[in-house]
Amino acid sequence: MTAPPSELLGLPKFSQWYPGQETLYKEMMSWLLGPERYLGAALPTGYGKSLLAMLVARMSGVRTVYLTSTKGLQAQLMNDFQSLGLVDQRGMNDYQCVRFPKVQVDRAPCRTGYACPDLYGPGCHYYGQLNRTRQSNLVVSNYAYWMAQSHYNRDGLDLVYRDDNHQEIRRNSPELLICDEAHEAGKAIENFMQVSFSARDRVWIRWGEDWTYQQWAQACHSALPRIDDECQVIQTRLNATEPESDRHQDDTESVLYLQGLARRCQRCIDYCQDWVPETRGETAVWTPVWPGRYNRYLVQHVPKVLLMSAMFTKPMMEQLGIQGQWIDSPSPFPVRNTPITHVKTVRVDHRAEESEMLQWVERIDQIIRDRPNQKGLIFTVSYARARFLAQHSTQVDSMLQHTTRNVAQVVDEFKRAKAPKVLVSPSVTTGYDFPDDQCNYIIIGKVPYPDTRAAIVKARQAEDKSWTAQLAMQILVQEAGRGTRSAQDRCQVIIVDDAWKWWWPRYHDLAPRWFRDRVVPGSLGQVPKPI
Repeated sequence: MTAPPSELLGLPKFSQWYPGQETLYKEMMSWLLGPERYLGAALPTGYGKSLLAMLVARMSGVRTVYLTSTKGLQAQLMNDFQSLGLVDQRGMNDYQCVRFPKVQVDRAPCRTGYACPDLYGPGCHYYGQLNRTRQSNLVVSNYAYWMAQSHYNRDGLDLVYRDDNHQEIRRNSPELLICDEAHEAGKAIENFMQVSFSARDRVWIRWGEDWTYQQWAQACHSALPRIDDECQVIQTRLNATEPESDRHQDDTESVLYLQGLARRCQRCIDYCQDWVPETRGETAVWTPVWPGRYNRYLVQHVPKVLLMSAMFTKPMMEQLGIQGQWIDSPSPFPVRNTPITHVKTVRVDHRAEESEMLQWVERIDQIIRDRPNQKGLIFTVSYARARFLAQHSTQVDSMLQHTTRNVAQVVDEFKRAKAPKVLVSPSVTTGYDFPDDQCNYIIIGKVPYPDTRAAIVKARQAEDKSWTAQLAMQILVQEAGRGTRSAQDRCQVIIVDDAWKWWWPRYHDLAPRWFRDRVVPGSLGQVPKPI
């Protein structure tokens, strides 16, 4: 019997193991001591993923970097584990310049050669924090910063110094990398690698919509020396300008822009030959077909890498170009509390006629009428479908809808409201939780296939016919989990799109185990009773 987390970590709030958590902890520690470099883990809500990860990090005794997909999750981890010595590291744009308070550090004069007396010292908010990070044994950061810092700063998060013979000595290199919300890892790599040119860049590269890669590469080659010459002219002027002047700030901005443009041009030359280009108005974007081919920017040289998420699946891990040990855990919550049921309605897609969509509305109205003492969520995928529902529903007085601008405000109103109340949304699939009586049922209005018109989507679909199905499954799993946050939560999930009848049997293997366990076999002709 393993000691409880409170004894292992010295944190009284974690007084006992969650159901199944101790077994998972032992599996993770066994992996850490074994030969496999990678461990992928599908761990549904209720297992305390962050606690498990911190236990592994603390008990391993090795330097650990814990990555999240958002700064909000960084803050949450600091609230729970700061007393363990956890240090929070963010990008330069999160820290205000001490010498020039009008700008953040990413736009400070030191970025273009100004000899700031506070640089790398404790007085600088950013570099002072970075020094603390490099000395810490337990660090939390985000995907974007980790990849950028390690790629553009040769020291990364390592502690680096030189000996008496001027030989570089590296200390405190990370030995364990924890990737939380690992289903976002591929997107994080894509965002890091993607090359984008805006209208401002047309001064240097006057591209056409039908340009080939060879034309882009030639234009970038031609632009690089001109960009460098302009950068040196501004740099010379900048060095002769008083740091406090507005001219200094303008020139600093110009140099930073030119340096960034040069990096993008070089990346286009080096990488984009087999990438997918797409022009969106005045913007041209190059995207790698499979970001997993560049997973080295994420995993780097860290000897042990743990990837975990409630939505993580083996196909996602494989698309990251990663093979290793795999854990697909059932949920510790009772299956009967969160049944996922398909009710025969109509097939909801662009071919559906208005008469069919009216049947869809009536089915949703029936579900709401049968639950006068409950609150629910309706996921419509699109705002147009949400408007159609509101225009034709007899239950519209119970519905709350939001726009792209007031999501948080409407969500807060829904959480405070009393039953019967229904939140109609295309987009609150992530970032929002509705525990206890904030949500008693969820209606999936459509199997959430992504828009397939983008060039990159077409390219990926051409190479992997199941790719869009995998994206749809990821969104569906996120939707279904919004109302189940504890073992006491009871939340029905009702699907009213008949595409489910062929889609689920074909693609059920793309779902994590805990989700598959909850799907009621077959399709019902009538709406199930409330639970």
